[in-house]
Amino acid sequence: MNRKKSIGVIGVLFIAVLINVYIFYVANQQVGDNVVLNVELTAGKINEYQVFYGTENWSPDKMAADQYEEAGKKSVLQFLMPCELEGVRLDLGDSQGTHEISRLYVTYKDKSWEISLPEVAEWCSQDGRSNLVQSVTVTENETLQIVTEGEDSYIVVPMPEVYDTVVQMRRDSLKIRYGLVCVLVDIFFVILLCHFNRCYDMAKEVFGNRRLIYKLARNDFKTRFAGSFFGIFWAFVQPVVTILIYWFVFTVGFRSAAQTDCPFALWLTAGMVPWFFFSEAWSGATNSLIEYSYLVKKVVFKISILPIVKVLSALFVSLFFHLVMCAIFIFYGYKPDGYMLQLVYYIICNFIFALSLSYLTCSILPFFKDLSQIMNIILQVGVWMTPIMWNINILPQTWRWVMKINPMYYIVQGYRNALSEKVWFWQDITWTIYFWGLVGALFVLGNILFKKMKPHFADVI
Repeated sequence: MNRKKSIGVIGVLFIAVLINVYIFYVANQQVGDNVVLNVELTAGKINEYQVFYGTENWSPDKMAADQYEEAGKKSVLQFLMPCELEGVRLDLGDSQGTHEISRLYVTYKDKSWEISLPEVAEWCSQDGRSNLVQSVTVTENETLQIVTEGEDSYIVVPMPEVYDTVVQMRRDSLKIRYGLVCVLVDIFFVILLCHFNRCYDMAKEVFGNRRLIYKLARNDFKTRFAGSFFGIFWAFVQPVVTILIYWFVFTVGFRSAAQTDCPFALWLTAGMVPWFFFSEAWSGATNSLIEYSYLVKKVVFKISILPIVKVLSALFVSLFFHLVMCAIFIFYGYKPDGYMLQLVYYIICNFIFALSLSYLTCSILPFFKDLSQIMNIILQVGVWMTPIMWNINILPQTWRWVMKINPMYYIVQGYRNALSEKVWFWQDITWTIYFWGLVGALFVLGNILFKKMKPHFADVI
């Protein structure tokens, strides 16, 4: 093994150790997830009830709200909160009145904890634990009756036992989950090290032919529209029309919108632009060996660069849509900032993910022609399985991970984080590690399969 390869192996091992150390650090530090505070309530007026969570610093960014909609009728209000809390402040509306709480309990997954109403009444009788409250008593039918005096009435509800139990449960769960992540990451690095020479040679081959790749990608982009009257104009028409159709259907036809402060048209565009690139790049690169069959049959030509040529060709059109997308967001008042620069990172993520899949599928297609039809179905289903036209928040908390394991969710949500939600990609490092671990594994497996099938391509094409 030469010096460069030795340095590469050492670098891979060093990165593997750093990732494992970080994952175990996160498993021991983070709590995450949410609990639900349930308030079974009867009141004389329609009102909005709010819960401020934490200890004593009651700030608007740590608040959940629910609406009591039918006066005189018992309803269950639910407030979603982080589980790392020791107490909550329950705000009781904006006017005088009587509020009867028949049950107060916390749920987490399939478990629940009752909060003693007599203890709440005794706790609130002490100074500083209620505001503008005339009385807090427990009636004969074991209902907590609260009589409020004004607009900013509230009581403070302690829940230390719930806090300790949920936090321990969550940390035990996280240790198992992050332990599995470590195992998957380590398996990937073991596979990478076992086939390091193969991957290194391929990377060297691609880098050495970078000028040829760019030239072929540019020619591929031009020749796709060379025979039509309007030329490359058609490359931009179909995506724009598709976005307009979806926008019309969801905002006018169904009269629905994304559950976000961002206008639905922008929210939809931020999801469709990366999807258009991925679908075109993956399908084009999968067919690259068939399309360039005359080059595959040349003994001296490096056919491993053909999938990269098709992905790069798809990127040329996509970059135009990225510029238009950014211009629209700026027009709507989303000023350019550091968050928007993350688009470069997510474009790279999308490029490498599409390329990794392409090496697998283009290796199989010459031997199994039905794969192209299967891919069309996968893309049709994938656009709906990826929360592009609907918000993942409509799903129960326990089922959202099913959508999140789709690597395209990481990319689509990343676009929205960069453009409207203003979130850095490292703020959810667990899914970042998962994404790159999965993409890395796909790339290594694709490279292995491509090298094994390479001697037979010319015979079947």
